[in-house]
Amino acid sequence: RGLLDALVSVQGAQVRVYGTHLQNQQGGDPAADVDRRRQAEAIVAYAGELEEPTLLLGDLNDVPSATELAPLFGGDGSPGYTMEAANPTRRIDYVLVSPDVDVLEARVLETLASDHRPVVAELAVPVGPK
Repeated sequence: RGLLDALVSVQGAQVRVYGTHLQNQQGGDPAADVDRRRQAEAIVAYAGELEEPTLLLGDLNDVPSATELAPLFGGDGSPGYTMEAANPTRRIDYVLVSPDVDVLEARVLETLASDHRPVVAELAVPVGPK
């Protein structure tokens, strides 16, 4: 579907930020699961070796335990449900970070501005040479 790639300067530190929205067909559709797996693998291949602190933000359209998301991360047990906004029962929206980024706080905001609830995170990135 798409991947936004931006290199952002944060207080002098270079941070790679990716934004994406994976295949949105849900409901146990095997073809959609295959598409999401291919998209996740393509993101990992595109990103290659991470040279700077890296964030992946987006609607991955599946729960943390979904095997098709495994190339992106090993799982996320936090209960910050994002979908449906009015009565959320599952997490499909994420802020994923590379190991050199510290998550100081993360939360899901309660709002009906969209059909999803937004994820907000306060992060700390290393400053200076590696």
